[in-house]
Amino acid sequence: MFDVPVAQSLLTLGAGIVACYVALRLGLAALGRWWPRVWLLLDDYVRLTDQRLIWGGSALLALAIFGMGLVPPALNPLTDPAIQAPRTRSVLWTPQAVAGWDLVWPTPAATVAPYLWEESYTATLQIASLPPAAQRQIYQVDLARWPRPTGDNGRGLHWFPTTRQSRDVVDRYVPELVAMHIKWVVILNGLGEWDIYANDYLVTQLRQAGIMPILRIVAPVGPLEPAVVRGIVRHYRLLGVYYYQVFNEPNLHDQWAVPEPHSPARFVDYWLPAAQVIVDERALAGLAPLAPGGDLSDYAFLRGCLADLTARNVWGVLSRTWIGLHNYTFGVPPPEGYVTDDQGFARYRRYNAIVVATLGESRPILSVEAGPAPADGRWNPDPAATPAVQAEWVLAAYAHMRRAPAYFFCHSPWLIGNKVGGGKDERWEPIAWFKEGAAMPVVARLKGE
Repeated sequence: MFDVPVAQSLLTLGAGIVACYVALRLGLAALGRWWPRVWLLLDDYVRLTDQRLIWGGSALLALAIFGMGLVPPALNPLTDPAIQAPRTRSVLWTPQAVAGWDLVWPTPAATVAPYLWEESYTATLQIASLPPAAQRQIYQVDLARWPRPTGDNGRGLHWFPTTRQSRDVVDRYVPELVAMHIKWVVILNGLGEWDIYANDYLVTQLRQAGIMPILRIVAPVGPLEPAVVRGIVRHYRLLGVYYYQVFNEPNLHDQWAVPEPHSPARFVDYWLPAAQVIVDERALAGLAPLAPGGDLSDYAFLRGCLADLTARNVWGVLSRTWIGLHNYTFGVPPPEGYVTDDQGFARYRRYNAIVVATLGESRPILSVEAGPAPADGRWNPDPAATPAVQAEWVLAAYAHMRRAPAYFFCHSPWLIGNKVGGGKDERWEPIAWFKEGAAMPVVARLKGE
């Protein structure tokens, strides 16, 4: 809706900037005519004819004049009481779809921002005092509006198991992702002061290549400093990162930094503040993926987390929450096939059933670790799972993504490489796609498609 006081303020400020621009132009012209030596001396250091510089100086001059109160209050947009007074803005839409509601918008103590993107709702909806059923309807999720990479094919891959890599590594392996037609990549980001900027070059190269990053903030389950999380999300949101994962496999006791109990409710205590920060920064919060066959059932843990979140009535966060998935197979698939195994690759079906039963509708499910594993005696005891057979399984999984349900966004096997990217953990080397001087068969198969 049209806000007259705000419009008047903007027009006044704009007129002030234009007036300052004219004054600066006349002043510079006089300087060049009457004191040419001074003009040339200044021009050596500052390009006085640069239009951007003049407009910027005009804006600063106008703000300084208004800020010092040199303009009568009635004409000053920075001191006009009508501008400073808090007002309730008009609502762009109302949840008329909520059956049985004759809506009269109350004035709650606080307002809740709606689910929005850059081009979405620009008003603040006063819904904090509405009953949960009404908020649930307002915050319905439209999967088609979630960010996707250009030419999305659902192919994902986990990047190296380190929080930073050299530029040489990035320049070497981002083109490999492009050659394999990968569109989603999971990357790790630490919480240290310098970790905030560690992935700048990588994220920039991924975005330029048309690849959607999924950023996992590496931390054991426990208290997080909201300011640190905000700094990371705000920084990478400006670089084009929408998806953020906080914590990993909370149904494993060794993933916690605090003593037991390691229950869903206690996990939500730690996850929700970080998720709220992510949502506040106009990004998407990932409910931490769970370990298949973990210390606690991943199905029960997921159900418990979602039930606890609904009980807390945080539908604003839930409307921008995606579900992380680790759909490993750890063995030869059943006779009916790799992509139909709902205990392995197709685990997303069971997760979606839990989500719909708890929330009433689907949420995006993103596989952030997945895939078969080599027969090295630790990952997969069955010698039939050779690298060549695994390549066939990965190709079948990626082919399935072209016809996967709308809520299943991507499938991301673990992992592109280990030692070649600076990884030190020997456990990951057997399943790395790229090794020192070699590559798994799946690489050539994907490039050949």
